[in-house]
Amino acid sequence: MKHLLLAAASLCLVSFLSGPAFSVSYTATPQESDSDVVNEEAAEQQESSEETLEENKAETFEDKLIEFNAGNVVLLESREILRGRIYDTDGVAIGEVKDVYLSEGGDISGIIGVFGRLSLSGDVFLKKQDLKLKGYESGYKLGFVGDEIKRVFSDLPKKAPEPAGGKVLSSKQFAEKALRTTQGDDFGEIIDVMFSEDKLHVDAALVKVNFGPVRNKTIAIPFEAVSFDIKRGRPFYSINSKMAAKVLEFSETQK
Repeated sequence: MKHLLLAAASLCLVSFLSGPAFSVSYTATPQESDSDVVNEEAAEQQESSEETLEENKAETFEDKLIEFNAGNVVLLESREILRGRIYDTDGVAIGEVKDVYLSEGGDISGIIGVFGRLSLSGDVFLKKQDLKLKGYESGYKLGFVGDEIKRVFSDLPKKAPEPAGGKVLSSKQFAEKALRTTQGDDFGEIIDVMFSEDKLHVDAALVKVNFGPVRNKTIAIPFEAVSFDIKRGRPFYSINSKMAAKVLEFSETQK
């Protein structure tokens, strides 16, 4: 009798454990898909919110104007870069910077260099992407060693090539140039362009403002306000009229 009770109990236990294991239902599959859709929508909404937050954090023109003129941002005058050194990928000085070329918007397109330290004569244009230019020490570092530069030296262009459909100017061409508003009014004179700390972008134009009530006041103006055009082989420089008004308003608050 005892053995019969134990056998019955064992059968019940096996039935209890095995029953649910084989009764799993997959009717919940559509619900999982709906949940996935909800999760994707929530993720997209979060991503959109984060992008909006980042846009709100972006510095305005006025913010840059204040920071540039308060000395809160490192800005390098072109004279600090011109005649700076060119280094190879090992950090060995192999030449000197003679000029820097800018595309509209302030990005560096390349530099004119001389490689007297490699016993090579003549100017050559070193395109930023091709030569893997990076700001380094007092000038720029290339992504190649000196011997590699020697081998390709004769193939390097002697001047900055004209970009297709774009404009490029030497940083030297900005010095002592008249600056007008986009409405044609004389606004002042560009003294110099100011490079970012990594030397790969021009962040500001140093301008002596002579417009309206503001006279002979030197202001670092965010470069996004400045544009240039080539007419009959000569460059002309202008400042967005709305941004010019903001510069005047800011200038009047400066001592």
